[in-house]
Amino acid sequence: MKSLIIGSCIVLGSFTGIRAQDKSLREFRNSYAGKTEIAGTRLSALSLGLIRLAVSLDRQPDEDTKAARLLLRKVHKVKIFSIDNPAGSVVKKEDIARLKNNLLEKEHFDVLMECRQQGNQVYILNKGKDDELGRVVILVEDENDLQVVNLQTSLRISDINYLIQRFASR
Repeated sequence: MKSLIIGSCIVLGSFTGIRAQDKSLREFRNSYAGKTEIAGTRLSALSLGLIRLAVSLDRQPDEDTKAARLLLRKVHKVKIFSIDNPAGSVVKKEDIARLKNNLLEKEHFDVLMECRQQGNQVYILNKGKDDELGRVVILVEDENDLQVVNLQTSLRISDINYLIQRFASR
């Protein structure tokens, strides 16, 4: 009986931790609800498993299929949402900076990469151990909208290097 109670507490505690990790992103999305158009999608472990199954049915895989298999095997959940600005209401730069700051300070993410080009900005943040990426948040900001990609992975830096070399060799 004790083990059942302890096991239940551990399971409930793990769900609470997962919900807390998404808090900053959820608050940011909810702050723009009703003000702009927000579109989102989510791929769970089950749907990614079905995609993995479909890819594995390829009898003679080429190099792209092998790279896709690597990604699909190590990506566990995907959440994407986009905030569009149809009426010219712009996502405030201060709000994006606050979101990034919350992810860095409150949720202990690390900056993996920042990139800017002609007013467009991309921030890639991760929260993982050692060389494992773990949870990755990608913020893509351009003139009219903001896309947020939230990944839960077991990718390692060596996997990313392999993919970069694979696609850069073309």
